[in-house]
Amino acid sequence: MLQVFDPEIFIPYWDWSVDRSIPYWLQNFTPTVIVDGLPRTVTRAPGVHSNPRSKLPPSQDVTTVVTETSYTAFTRALEGGVPVNKYQIAMHNGVHMWVGGIMSDIMYSPTDVLFWLHHAHCDRIWAIWQKNHVNQNPNLTGTDAIMDPWSYNEQDTRHTTNFGYVYI
Repeated sequence: MLQVFDPEIFIPYWDWSVDRSIPYWLQNFTPTVIVDGLPRTVTRAPGVHSNPRSKLPPSQDVTTVVTETSYTAFTRALEGGVPVNKYQIAMHNGVHMWVGGIMSDIMYSPTDVLFWLHHAHCDRIWAIWQKNHVNQNPNLTGTDAIMDPWSYNEQDTRHTTNFGYVYI
């Protein structure tokens, strides 16, 4: 939708499996934003969470995740709900914990711009998996297939081109 206003605009992603720290250009960007009428200051505490799986996932975990053959195994692996011995780190959830601060608060993590870069990378991993596992989609029907609060259904989300973007 942003490209309607500026066709050159894009949303970057943070590949934490390669860039092993908070991007330098965001390290000191910790604005205060108003949420629910109250000021919330973006805070971070990289690497101080006590959970041993709260680390940045290594590239070998990403490589393994995208080779999962079923949708359920893939999503569990990407979210971090898998046995500790299969993956070194809890992918999506582990990055939230590793960043710490407001990123580890489910209600306020979107106030940190890093949240959007992290989720763009998770979306990129999802797009790679979909490309390599055609027709290995979740078995959703009826209202379960609707991506509430949007009107898109699960089939609409199978290709990023349906939304006007691709990963390069």
